[in-house]
Amino acid sequence: MRYPLQSLRQATFAVALLIPGVGQAQMQPLDARLTPVAREDVSRSVTAIVGDIDQAKCSGIAIGDNAVLTAARCVIDLKTGKPLPDRQVIAGIDLDDEFMPTSRFFPSRYYIPDPDGPFGKARLADQPAIVRLRRNTKENHEFAKGSSPTRFHRTGIDPDPDRLHTIAYTDGNLSQMHGEGCAILSILGDGRMRLNCKMSNTAAGAPLLSPSGIVGIYLSEGMGYYFGASEIADLERIATKYKPKHFIEVSNENEPSFISMVLTTNCRTGVKFYLRYVALNDSSRKFRQTTGRVGKGEQRIVQMRSDNSIFYLAGKSGKKVWGRDRKFSGRMFSQIDVKRAGDYFWKFNCN
Repeated sequence: MRYPLQSLRQATFAVALLIPGVGQAQMQPLDARLTPVAREDVSRSVTAIVGDIDQAKCSGIAIGDNAVLTAARCVIDLKTGKPLPDRQVIAGIDLDDEFMPTSRFFPSRYYIPDPDGPFGKARLADQPAIVRLRRNTKENHEFAKGSSPTRFHRTGIDPDPDRLHTIAYTDGNLSQMHGEGCAILSILGDGRMRLNCKMSNTAAGAPLLSPSGIVGIYLSEGMGYYFGASEIADLERIATKYKPKHFIEVSNENEPSFISMVLTTNCRTGVKFYLRYVALNDSSRKFRQTTGRVGKGEQRIVQMRSDNSIFYLAGKSGKKVWGRDRKFSGRMFSQIDVKRAGDYFWKFNCN
């Protein structure tokens, strides 16, 4: 599946003067030497919170080699308070050639603010969450290898009003990212902040950024969550694998994992593919078949999930065919043995 990235639109907004009052905080600018966060570098840390196989539910940002910051509503069932069972993280954005290679990661732990702590007074739907990723592969261990080190805006320093922005996914099928200028209008007593921007539902959990780092996260139209000093300290502890003081862990009983297939090709006319697999949690363990087409330069996520390590794949592009190990319904297939959960990449090579 080819993922074109829209050019990040730069927008300039003035932060409204905050009038002191009940439930609001006033931000005072302080002199400080801050290294700007390059927009492209931060973009490389933006992730998608995915449900099913490739449906973007929300956005997030990597804050460590196996931690992602997002909104609690994106990963926690607001009725039960338990993790949503089908969530995964897809990361690996490459802005140099406007191409997003797929890289799927599975959560192992979730952290939300302690309701009895110094913050966490907002309802769960309006709070942040941190997703710890499973570290059973080299890819998980090096989660942030392609990302810039993410830092947080230090409380007490007025965010630059000319460079506040969000970067988020804007539709459910991972086909677009979008940058939007976004100014803080006021900060409420429970940590929420009023914003002057509106983005799609899949932007929930996206970072609100200033040149000094992450200011907070986007929640919904006109609303975000602002990180004070105590939140930042705990977020940095989680990012560096220390136990937080004021976040609590939400148990993940299911810890789902599956194998997904990502196909690509350099063949000029594309490839028609045939894939045989055992569906996830299918007690019969019978192989079923799906077919589709992948075009030149695309990365196509096949609409399937499996917990069986053996797959059979065939392909055809003009007179060139792929398949050599076993025959099904008159067509030869190659056997593929997959060693781990996550995305398995296969390239149909015409060179």
